[in-house]
Amino acid sequence: MLRGVSTLSALASELLARLPTMTDEERRLGLEVYRQLARGEPVLRLSLAEALDVPTHDVDELLGHPNLKCLTYSDNDGRIIGFGGLAVRKMPHRFRIDGRTLYTWCAWDSRFLPGILDHEAEVDYIFFFPDRNNAAAWARRQPDTTVISVSEAFELGRLMVRTRWRS
Repeated sequence: MLRGVSTLSALASELLARLPTMTDEERRLGLEVYRQLARGEPVLRLSLAEALDVPTHDVDELLGHPNLKCLTYSDNDGRIIGFGGLAVRKMPHRFRIDGRTLYTWCAWDSRFLPGILDHEAEVDYIFFFPDRNNAAAWARRQPDTTVISVSEAFELGRLMVRTRWRS
């Protein structure tokens, strides 16, 4: 666990405390961005506005909020191609949902994104250390880093998703 944190629940609380609190509007828009990206294509702001039954300028304003702006990546045409760990453009970590290939920004994203999307995912590649000793040796050289198992990572992601996106 994180140095000084002894349970996954405590670790989830510690990590969540470091994240800004989202408003209900931000959470609603964020979930819709995830849903639309999961279709495997870039997302238009107009499509978000239509799905949420709000004016496009409200979507633009919310996407400009610091809580969402730091999670949102757009292409040169202004379409959203990545959000909060999920991407439709090729990245190192790939997974499939309902036959569609999607990408994640890092290995851990593939552990929690299926929970946000409420779909099972088939993960192609995740880097893990061959054993805890190698992982522990690496972690000792990294400040504020801890080693957890795959099952612990899955549970941690589930706890964080439930708190951050389902409240």
